[in-house]
Amino acid sequence: MLCTIEFLNNPQKTFYAGNTLYGLLHIFLKQAKFIDVLIIHIKGRAKVGFKDDRSLEFRSAKRKLIDENLLVLSNIQLPPGHHSFHFDFALPWSCPQSLKSKSGFIKYEAVVVIPRTFRDKRIPFKFTILSYFPLPFIEEIDPIKVNISTQNTVSFPKYDFILGEPIFIDIDIDELGLNKKDRKIIFCLVQYIWYHSNERCGSVNKKKEKTNILRIPIVTSESIYNSCFRIPPTIPTTMEYLDIIKIRYALKIYVDKEKFKCPIVIGDYYQ
Repeated sequence: MLCTIEFLNNPQKTFYAGNTLYGLLHIFLKQAKFIDVLIIHIKGRAKVGFKDDRSLEFRSAKRKLIDENLLVLSNIQLPPGHHSFHFDFALPWSCPQSLKSKSGFIKYEAVVVIPRTFRDKRIPFKFTILSYFPLPFIEEIDPIKVNISTQNTVSFPKYDFILGEPIFIDIDIDELGLNKKDRKIIFCLVQYIWYHSNERCGSVNKKKEKTNILRIPIVTSESIYNSCFRIPPTIPTTMEYLDIIKIRYALKIYVDKEKFKCPIVIGDYYQ
């Protein structure tokens, strides 16, 4: 007996939380079989695991995100050949995005389960839930302003950005009282993934994973300098509502030896 699942509304197997899975279960039989029951188990789970640097003990946690059984067939005799059966399932709005990282994962599967008749045979088919953190629509894009003078300052006009959005930077060097020289400026987009375990009895129950998504160095002595970089369109969005995995971002700007840091939210306008 061979089984495959075809996702009709998205052959790429990518969905947003709240979408409906419309699919076909294809079965090929070499000979006639009586099927007592056949189920598609829609499952989603999150899991983290990391070592406590102090005690060297392993910490872990896991959460069930989806755990639903769809009855496809019951008490039926199928002749040899190909058979197709429709199914659909509405993904909960609360589903976090799919994720695979060093210390954890969030993954989703549609598992064909054939109990009893074929010794509880399980055939998994993975699908992906895309990044989504809802943001209000903002049409105007003001630049980040960096003023270099006797006292360096940075002004952040907004804190919410969408995937793929350009970030504009205006650099203004006030030469009064300053010697004209090359200034080293570095722009960084930093991702923080926090993992939380179940242990809460005086031990370390969380771990931070830090990654520089972008690091753009600039050296200039110009009085006015304009630059732009774009947030990568494929990174995970900000995620705050799952208790064992959280994703956060910050913009960091280094002006010579001074550092400016601004927490930001990365999301999408999808409705």
